[in-house]
Amino acid sequence: MLHSTTLNCPCSTKAMSYGSFVSLSPTLHQVCSSGFATDEWVTLLKRSTFGYVPNDWRNRAGSQFQLLSDFCRVANKTIDDSVDRFLKKFFIASTVFNEIDFDTQLNVTIRQFYNSTIFDFSLQNNVVRLFLQVDQPYMGPFNDENNYLHSNLIIADIENERDNQSLSQVSFVLLKISEINSTVFTCICATDPRCQGLSAIYGTDYIREMMVEQWNASWPYKNFYKSCAPIYCTYSEKIRTKTIAEIIITLMSVISGLVVSLRLITPYLVQFFFYLWAKISKRQQSQQQDEQIHGNWCDRFKMTMRNVIKLLHSTVINLNIFSLSDIGSTLDPIKAKRLGQWATRLYIALFIGGLSILTVYNLIQPQMMTKTFNKPPFNVYKNLKKLYGDELKCPCSVIATVYSQFIEIEPTFHKICSSPFASEQWRINITAGLAANLSIYERRDYRRFLSAHLQFLQGLCKLSMNSVYNSINQFRTSLLVTSELLSETNFHQKLESLMEQSKSNAPTTFRHLLFLIRTINHGNAFISTYGTNFEYIVPEDASMGSYLPTRALIYDDKCSCGLCSNCTTQANFITSNSSEIIPIPIKGLKIGCTPSESFRPSTLECFYNQSCINLIHEYTNYSYSHEPLSIMNSSFLINTTMAELIGRLFIERWSIKPNYTSYFQQCLPSYCSYTSVQKLNLISIITLLLSLQGGLTIILKWTCPKIIRIVSKIYDYRKKRMNTIHPGCALEETSDDISNTPADNVTTNLEISSMPETSPTITGRSGRRTSKVFFGCILLTSVIAALIIFSFYIVRQASSINMTNDTNVNPTTNTTMSTFSSTATPICKSEFRSISMNTSYFDLIRNGFVSADFNNDNRLDLVIYSGLHRTVNLLFGNGDGNFGAVNIIPREGFKMLSHINARDFNNDNRSDLVLANSTHLGILLGNGNGNFGALNIQSLGAKCTPNEITVADFNHDKYSDIAVVSMKNNSMCVFLGTGNGTFSSPLIFPTGHNSQPRSLNVGDFNNDGHLDIAVTNENAVNVGVFIGCGNGTFEVQKQSFTFIGSDPTNLAVGDFDSDTHPDIVTSNDNENIICILSGYSNGIFDVRQKFFIKSVSTTPSVAVGDFNCDGHLDIAIGTTGPYGIDVLLGYGDGHFDTQTIFSTEVFETDIMIVVHDFNGDTYQDIIAIDVGFNTIDILLNICECCTREILKKSNSSLQ
Repeated sequence: MLHSTTLNCPCSTKAMSYGSFVSLSPTLHQVCSSGFATDEWVTLLKRSTFGYVPNDWRNRAGSQFQLLSDFCRVANKTIDDSVDRFLKKFFIASTVFNEIDFDTQLNVTIRQFYNSTIFDFSLQNNVVRLFLQVDQPYMGPFNDENNYLHSNLIIADIENERDNQSLSQVSFVLLKISEINSTVFTCICATDPRCQGLSAIYGTDYIREMMVEQWNASWPYKNFYKSCAPIYCTYSEKIRTKTIAEIIITLMSVISGLVVSLRLITPYLVQFFFYLWAKISKRQQSQQQDEQIHGNWCDRFKMTMRNVIKLLHSTVINLNIFSLSDIGSTLDPIKAKRLGQWATRLYIALFIGGLSILTVYNLIQPQMMTKTFNKPPFNVYKNLKKLYGDELKCPCSVIATVYSQFIEIEPTFHKICSSPFASEQWRINITAGLAANLSIYERRDYRRFLSAHLQFLQGLCKLSMNSVYNSINQFRTSLLVTSELLSETNFHQKLESLMEQSKSNAPTTFRHLLFLIRTINHGNAFISTYGTNFEYIVPEDASMGSYLPTRALIYDDKCSCGLCSNCTTQANFITSNSSEIIPIPIKGLKIGCTPSESFRPSTLECFYNQSCINLIHEYTNYSYSHEPLSIMNSSFLINTTMAELIGRLFIERWSIKPNYTSYFQQCLPSYCSYTSVQKLNLISIITLLLSLQGGLTIILKWTCPKIIRIVSKIYDYRKKRMNTIHPGCALEETSDDISNTPADNVTTNLEISSMPETSPTITGRSGRRTSKVFFGCILLTSVIAALIIFSFYIVRQASSINMTNDTNVNPTTNTTMSTFSSTATPICKSEFRSISMNTSYFDLIRNGFVSADFNNDNRLDLVIYSGLHRTVNLLFGNGDGNFGAVNIIPREGFKMLSHINARDFNNDNRSDLVLANSTHLGILLGNGNGNFGALNIQSLGAKCTPNEITVADFNHDKYSDIAVVSMKNNSMCVFLGTGNGTFSSPLIFPTGHNSQPRSLNVGDFNNDGHLDIAVTNENAVNVGVFIGCGNGTFEVQKQSFTFIGSDPTNLAVGDFDSDTHPDIVTSNDNENIICILSGYSNGIFDVRQKFFIKSVSTTPSVAVGDFNCDGHLDIAIGTTGPYGIDVLLGYGDGHFDTQTIFSTEVFETDIMIVVHDFNGDTYQDIIAIDVGFNTIDILLNICECCTREILKKSNSSLQ
């Protein structure tokens, strides 16, 4: 609480599973745990039927309680699975949230989990109910299966006019039930979805809430803190730039500097002024002297300079600023004066040198200044942003804000959903004029279908709108978590990215759910009571109690409902006269196997046409009129099929209005700060000089006399030693000489006796030499000190720059769908140079190429298969990314090639080839010169038709093995190599019923030292991992669900978050989605991130490499619509930057990319195959960040 606003505790574990600190234990309604939901109770009720009275509730009680029991079980299972998935998801936190922010974020997240779980379950329930209501599947008899009197079947005898024989025909009757207040059949379920019988179980509220009484969620803050496990915490507080003590010291330094300066300067200024006054007076007194002085100006200047130099020299030589007490009161006054002069010279030299060094150091030393603006209003912030740009930092006082506070999202739906044609009232009115029993109309009369189609239209509109608004609500109730205010540009970019994801999630989920229900219905061959997909056949010899076979109906183009559920024909109103049946077509509408399936290829053209609407009114006896739909302001054409409208959830357009001002108000920055290098002004420089001068004066005035005293004592000591050792050098003077010396020379003699007795010339030279040495030492010391200070300055500047980069605040956006995070450290962008090869004469196939060194020249060669000429072609590499001569490889009748791969299969250090078609493998052993031996053909077997092949050593025998994935057979096959180009029979491992595996890759996914195999199961929407046992066998597949809409096709393996566990990235043939799954080192993966690649249609191919040489893996993505390549540049922590490295205007539908080094510079290049336009593009890596030394590579490194 002391530093709640500035406390920062970095988490040692930034990705924490919700299960580590969240507890969820939902409680269901008590009926689900009572005896009324048990199998024993249901069995008892089913035995209590009363077959002779169809309206007796006992006939239906068993099925109704069975439904209740099943619903409780499904709800319980769904909740358990949802809770388990939620608790395995990761909560991303770079620092410890305070308790209030943590509770706020968890409240929103848990609430979203509740709502999404309930809505997803409710959506599935409503879709199933809609299909049941529309298609009216035949449920059999009410009670006893042997009693068909009440089984909604009519057996009628039809007389053949030609031979007067009668044929039995079975037709369906739409289900009728008795209303609550009636005892007769009055409600037809097909036309009235709200029919309620006399006795039934109705609990829509409980069903809507999944029978959940309480969710019982808790998230103790202390558990979150333990999971985060911060190693240290920091906080910041505002303090004054200078303390009171520092201010006092500065003032004392300035005052002392001024005092000393004035004491030194004032006497000389006064003398100078008196000197000038004397000069002026002399000029006025003597004209002759003025004329002599005013001679040549150059001579006058030289004379002045000589006088100044002499004056300066004599002043410096004779200057003594020290008193006798400073030198020592015990010394002789004459010696004290001379030592004072030397101390003054030392003082001046050290003062000038020290002042210069310290002044330069302080001037070049950067003074960091931080300007802080407390609680700036929005207009002030905008002005500050313009002035300071990205240097302006504004920490948020509220770090977690729901999106609804600053964004408005409103979808516009197709006009049909808001028109009367999709209303319940119009459906009731339009069908009121029809016969209650629709079975009386001809089987292909649209009046049988009209009510079902209108119900389907109404239900789809309602479900689509609910799905869209739920997706919007999920997004708007999500939290934007950021500790620092985002700039307006980053704010809009974040919202745009998140909205693109949100807009695609709802349609994708809805499409997959509809596809699942349609597939189940068709797979189980449910019979519609409309009699439109199957009919019962009564054999001529049939008797009472016989079982009747069924027969599928046939529609246009001989389409059988037994094989396809989407068989249709033109919808017509059927009229007849005595001679013929007359069909009246209805524009745009279809009928077919079931009402739901026939409505999908239908269009809404009739509802745009007044004549067509009048036609419907005419044949339904409807007397009112309605205006047709308008085509104005619609993004859909009038002939757009219902399937396309459903796929887009009837959405015309989106209206998205982000409000940056509201976001600013929600963030509510407590302050904004800007840090810059402070520039020194004149006053600052003067203050600095005075402070330094005052400080140096005090220090040097105290130290210089003491230094001279010490030097003098050393000098005297050495002189005495020299006198003792060389006594003959001393001059002897008699007492008479001394006595004859005049009194005036006493001072001179005393002065001379205190110094070495040498000649005047020697003394002068020695003094000048000593001065030069002394001042040279001072100069050298000053230069060395300046260099040291400058070095420290450079190091500090570099350190300051690094710290500035590292301390940037990273904004993070958390939603229930995904986590977006930006990294502050700038990443080096990759750069490529493309080389295009026109191979239109080859007719390329997707997996019909491979790169390796086939002639041992340490250059990559390229093998491609020509679908046009049925040849295998070897293109020899030039070592610069280009390819030269073409060598056709004979394959001796190996037809219809679908895959090529390369490896050394016989351990002779030469690259070999493996070819594959739908039935066989072919091995070509290389000779090392570009030629190959005889083709060795081996059967694949019945269950190993390849979709993709890979080569690795799965049993540690140092021989290459082959793995094949088969979409047709839902299996993965392994062929173990023998070392001579032959292989064992296949070991077959199932991937799951109808899983449709598309591709495979190899890695050690559980870190046990054995290679494992990962496959993408497109139809099952998961990634399956076969854990290798090290002997060529594998464990049962472990499946990791991706997400609805991911449609995993191609995959690549790499460690993207530097946790030493292999991760997986999957591509998508149908959408522009890339999915990254994080590995747990046990063969299980969890979806870490989803990337929506903008401005492209699909992302069918991925590959992994380090394209900017930063030591972190990147992901290359082959895109279509248009054809190109994007790269996700990795930071090594699971985060990526997106970059487009290759783009075209070609809207191709397929691309295959592979990573190799094609020019021998050790940088990873990319090859892209465009199957549609038969071109090969080689992208050579020329990234400036790559500075590695070129290494010589062996053959093995080129494969």
